[in-house]
Amino acid sequence: MSGYRKFADRDRENSESRPTPAKGAKPAKAQDRNFSTLAALAGPDRQTRKFADDPGWWRDLFEERAAIRQHDGRHSRAEAERLAWEELEHYWHRLFAERISPELCAGCLQQIDPAQGLALDDGCAVHLACVARYGRRWRQAAAAALGVLGLQPPT
Repeated sequence: MSGYRKFADRDRENSESRPTPAKGAKPAKAQDRNFSTLAALAGPDRQTRKFADDPGWWRDLFEERAAIRQHDGRHSRAEAERLAWEELEHYWHRLFAERISPELCAGCLQQIDPAQGLALDDGCAVHLACVARYGRRWRQAAAAALGVLGLQPPT
């Protein structure tokens, strides 16, 4: 229970409001990004959390989530680690991912008619045919950023 309290307290004291995407913003190309810190990935206009560059925090969170899934969820260790890794990617995405204007499809980066697109909970919109492409893009970005911190996906 103390591990849960540790993360819950840390999240509470470092909470931030969810930013809204800029109108007409163009996403940065992956090769133009500086992966030196997660704070750099978040961009100058975004407030970052204190633990963004702390590999120990991310490693502890991974271990905690894997242990909970293994023991409480009755998953094998390998399956628990895979699920925990996906949760870390999603958490990174919610905190630091680029926000693409809802006027552009987050999958193909083309104009999107709101009536034809799917609004996602991260503020982006996609064509139905582009959902998987967008998912691969943000998961790859999250994995790369977590890799900078020395974390590798489970095998």
